[in-house]
Amino acid sequence: MKKKKIAVAETVKDNELFAEITVDSTADENIQELTTILNKPTTTRFEKTPNRNDPCVCGSGKKYKKCCG
Repeated sequence: MKKKKIAVAETVKDNELFAEITVDSTADENIQELTTILNKPTTTRFEKTPNRNDPCVCGSGKKYKKCCG
């Protein structure tokens, strides 16, 4: 029990976070909040598609609507 508390405290310290860690032998372990903070989902960014009147991305020099659009 004490080893787990020390391990969680080290994880919190390594990630420069602040946490209140309590040990209660009658309660189940719950480190879900810590796990969520450490594994934040990242935003996926996609390349912007050109507008109709922008130059075509293929490099032909034509407008996108007349070439690949």
